[in-house]
Amino acid sequence: MSSVDPIQMSACEIASAVNEGSLKAADVASSFLQRTEDLHRELNTHVFWDKEAVSNETEKQLDYIEAARRAQKPLPLAGVPIAIKDNIMAEGAIVSCGSKFLQNHRAAYD
Repeated sequence: MSSVDPIQMSACEIASAVNEGSLKAADVASSFLQRTEDLHRELNTHVFWDKEAVSNETEKQLDYIEAARRAQKPLPLAGVPIAIKDNIMAEGAIVSCGSKFLQNHRAAYD
């Protein structure tokens, strides 16, 4: 893993490090999940997050990232974590639009 904490890196720096192989997408995801868990109660940053789903999706991307690295075709957002606002439909995710009335509503489609 890079000597720099991924939390302190910009999206461009993360993508560059993941593309060159000096940082692993799984390490980035782990760092950001831990940060979310550490600060969520204080900052109320997320409505929902699923560590298992993040790990599964990260694993799915590893072969794709490695193939792109071997082909010398860098991916512009390789390893960059994203959060989806709770008013954007993403299948299976909570879509509450910040409303208590919809607090347990899950998107049926993307």
